[in-house]
Amino acid sequence: MEKHISGTPVDSWLELWLPGKDLDLDNLPEEFSNKKFHFQDLIFDSKKKDSIKNESQLYPKLCEVIQNVFDLAHHEKGTGPRLVIKDTSRMKEHSPTNNRPDGSVYLESDEEAYMLTPAELETSKGSDERKPFMARPALSKSIMPLEIKLHPSTEAFKVNEKGELILPDSATSIQTRGQLFEYCISIFGRQSRQHLFAVHVFRNMVTLLALDRVNVTAAVPFDYVKEPLKLLTFFYRLALSDSSALGFDPITTLASDKEKAILYDFLPVVDPSKKKPAALSRIHCRLVPNEVAHHLSEYEDSRQLIYITLHAVHAHYRAWTMSGILHSDVSGSNIMIAYPGNFVVGILIDWDICEFSEDLEQIRVRNGNRSGTWPFISGLRLQYPKKPHELSDDIESFIHIITWHALCYHKHSLSSIPQDLALRVHSWFLDVQLDVDGLYYGCLAKFESIVGGHPGFELLDDPIFNQLIQDLYRLAQEHYKAIDRSDFERFRPTYPLTREQTTDDSNEKVLSVGAPPGVKITAFDDEDDYESNATHVPPADQPKSTSTLEDHKRLRRIFRYYVNTLKGEWKGTAKVNNQFRRLPNVNFTDEQGVVVGTNVSRTKASSGSRKRYAGDILVTKSKRSKRTASSGAASYDGLDSVRERDYVELTCST
Repeated sequence: MEKHISGTPVDSWLELWLPGKDLDLDNLPEEFSNKKFHFQDLIFDSKKKDSIKNESQLYPKLCEVIQNVFDLAHHEKGTGPRLVIKDTSRMKEHSPTNNRPDGSVYLESDEEAYMLTPAELETSKGSDERKPFMARPALSKSIMPLEIKLHPSTEAFKVNEKGELILPDSATSIQTRGQLFEYCISIFGRQSRQHLFAVHVFRNMVTLLALDRVNVTAAVPFDYVKEPLKLLTFFYRLALSDSSALGFDPITTLASDKEKAILYDFLPVVDPSKKKPAALSRIHCRLVPNEVAHHLSEYEDSRQLIYITLHAVHAHYRAWTMSGILHSDVSGSNIMIAYPGNFVVGILIDWDICEFSEDLEQIRVRNGNRSGTWPFISGLRLQYPKKPHELSDDIESFIHIITWHALCYHKHSLSSIPQDLALRVHSWFLDVQLDVDGLYYGCLAKFESIVGGHPGFELLDDPIFNQLIQDLYRLAQEHYKAIDRSDFERFRPTYPLTREQTTDDSNEKVLSVGAPPGVKITAFDDEDDYESNATHVPPADQPKSTSTLEDHKRLRRIFRYYVNTLKGEWKGTAKVNNQFRRLPNVNFTDEQGVVVGTNVSRTKASSGSRKRYAGDILVTKSKRSKRTASSGAASYDGLDSVRERDYVELTCST
């Protein structure tokens, strides 16, 4: 940040950033003649009796003079908002950053955001001199922050003998600058600002700062006790400025109450299940969470991943059982982590393409449209694209979320073989084919892994997590075994080419769901050799298979077993660096089969192809072949959710 800071003399700085008239202390209005407009009583000599010994003594003295300037400017202006200066050093802001600037300038009209209640003032430990100025920090409403320091080691800005700005490089000085800039960054993040001002006070020296979103221009520090007019003129011009001069974006304004009312009523929600639709009792619902959540990929270890995902499964379960609502887009990007208090919880978000249970049978896929995020769509739906979306498809998506993160962030048997890992990532999560009817299908390896009851890799450093994934695949395998495959023939894609049939003496189990020509991915042969050590999972060779994913019961039982029952035994393993980054390029071609090449270059991709970036994934669709795709490093941040619709349009807020 230091390289973006430049210094200029205070007079030049004022003319550049706040041009205007100076404060005239010789011609004050009569009602301000007895007000204080100086800092002569501020003494910073520790040997003297009345010396300022701590910052709390300095706050009210500065606030008193600055507020007098604001009141004078408002009196002269006659109209418009009045600025107020507040001591915000006592309380932390209610936000994840816990910001607490020493001082803040607000519009008086925003007092609801910053004013303390009488009870809070009564119980405050602040002195009687401070209490009139004490308030809570609210950076979403702050005009500018002030930071005040007394200790010699905390001086953030200095002036040398030549009158030039210098930046002390001690750890505490750097920390002080970072503290002030953090407040400014928070204001930029919460307000539509083009620039803003900040003030740093160190004992009798003050530094005025102007920040835009790239650079910081600082006025060379000066002695405001000896030269108060410079500092008072700054606050005087600040109070006379319009919103544009204060740094607010002139083309952005907050919506009025009337505009908000129009927005809420713009698209009334109707109930599509009724033959004569009538408006619902709640015209519009909007969920406004008070938590700032984190991406699922920010989990700390394998056990926490399962713990967070269990919360999302429970939310999915309650929405389905209590309200008949199916999420329809269960993916890694739609599970967030929140930290209320000392707890960690998982949140299932993005319910905008959810389905009502009574409408699931009415909805059919048309023109290749489907709901979900491609890497996490169930294997059945990717191989039978005409199949309606069901509860079991959503539940299976949770298994693919765990698989994705295990492959990406934990050491496994493919970690040391980038080519094999790249092929696995592509064939499981990214493979996309197009049939003659315009329907997308693919990811045959994902389907076959579930049929075989094995994920196709082994975790190396976490045997319990490895066993959990094995159990999840056996659970999904049992569900697939219970399916009448002949009934699914009507949901097949219409393949562009007839697939070669394998001979009877082939050693490979090639399923009849159809792989792209030139690509053979075999099922796993070792399913009978695997036995789960978890007592809650039935053996895979039980006499009668059941639809284990037709409800949440079995999946929740597995997750709870590992999170709760094995709590003392399983501590989980920490994540490793993203193993999907810079994976080799994988190409599927009719003539050459599988080709694993060098890393994908974002700048050298063929001009004859259509490119789509999905986070760190580059998927290339060749104009010459519908079976060519490339996978680079993997991240699902950029993968779009697609809504599945025919003629039935549903709107759901939950």
